[in-house]
Amino acid sequence: MNTFPENEIKEINDMLHRVLGNDWTKLKIFGCEIMFEGEAFLGKQIDNDHIKHFDKDKTLDLLKKCSDVVYLNIYRFLNFYYPRWIAFNIIKDSDDEYAEFSSNNELILALTSIIDSISGKVFKETIIDRLLNKILYRRNFGYTKKFVFFLNKYLSKNDIKKIFKSSKVHKRKGGIFKLKNLKNLSDFGKYVYKIRSLIIHEAELGGIYPYNVNFKFKKKEDKINSAYSEIDSITSMITPKIFRRLLWKAIFNYLGIKIIY
Repeated sequence: MNTFPENEIKEINDMLHRVLGNDWTKLKIFGCEIMFEGEAFLGKQIDNDHIKHFDKDKTLDLLKKCSDVVYLNIYRFLNFYYPRWIAFNIIKDSDDEYAEFSSNNELILALTSIIDSISGKVFKETIIDRLLNKILYRRNFGYTKKFVFFLNKYLSKNDIKKIFKSSKVHKRKGGIFKLKNLKNLSDFGKYVYKIRSLIIHEAELGGIYPYNVNFKFKKKEDKINSAYSEIDSITSMITPKIFRRLLWKAIFNYLGIKIIY
């Protein structure tokens, strides 16, 4: 049980619904009132065609039952994410020709940063996990591998199948490109973190985007020609919103709270 005042828990619950629920938020920006809609993620699937959304009373009751550690993590994650979510909405509604790309990049960076901050901790739960951590982490168990491990641990097999089903890659072999479905999370993780690296370190606009966008992932230059990684481009990529929902689902599964279907 947590020991936080009810008004503080209610404040976080309100933010949870503004960002991930069905609520609308009105903000005054540059003298204009702008309405932002939440992502509508909070709820559970009753059957194949129906989602039962959690109302504020239901999630408030869940938050009241959380431990102090879980509550503080939710508080930290939402406060980190919230300003990026505002930026996402402002950029998305702008007339900039790159708005679709750069707005989604805000949330890609925010969610992968949250997972970066917690993914290393998942190895510390059992003796076997600690042993794996000692062996793997010291053998270049970097951000990409921790990201993949985190999704494997906190997403269901059906959720992971959705990633594979909705993600296709152009694989280059001998100068010939062939379109194939992703077969493992490792390829997906490499794609996500390659995009993340390009955004952060090379100021690229291209991010996770669903509509036949090709990105060349250059490994190095040699004297004759450019050498490229095996994954040169991804088409029919998982849509940014589905991607965000799955990452939030993994985060809340990690926290032990089942509030995202």
